Amino acid sequence: MDLKKQFETDRALEEEGVWYDVGDGGRVKVARANNRRFRDRFRALTRGKERQIQQNILPEDVAEELLCKATAHGILLDWSGIEENGAPVAYSEQAAAEMLKRYPDFRRLIDALADNMEAYRAAREEDAEKNSVPSSGGSST
Repeated sequence: MDLKKQFETDRALEEEGVWYDVGDGGRVKVARANNRRFRDRFRALTRGKERQIQQNILPEDVAEELLCKATAHGILLDWSGIEENGAPVAYSEQAAAEMLKRYPDFRRLIDALADNMEAYRAAREEDAEKNSVPSSGGSST
């Protein structure tokens, strides 16, 4: 097994994000899990709470809010076609954090997309071209 071919990822894609269709016209732009922006934001948000985290005494609702804020800053980078109760929701980091907290299954979806290594692979586009069926280009008579 060639590790480079199997596991090399595109660092720019990991940081800048990849667009995913999530159904009903909704799209989300998701960066790779645990990227630099996410880690930096999470560290900043948890500064002063390290002892509570280590001792596992940070209240669950506080931990969830911090995680949603860090995810909205570093992982869920944009969206289009997202609605709540039929009304469009404009993307903002604050709106993303609120939706991630309000809808745990939406947060799980974003987490799963961010963990999808295949979407961030370095050779992803090259592989797709190699595996595509060439068109005949001519017409038959």
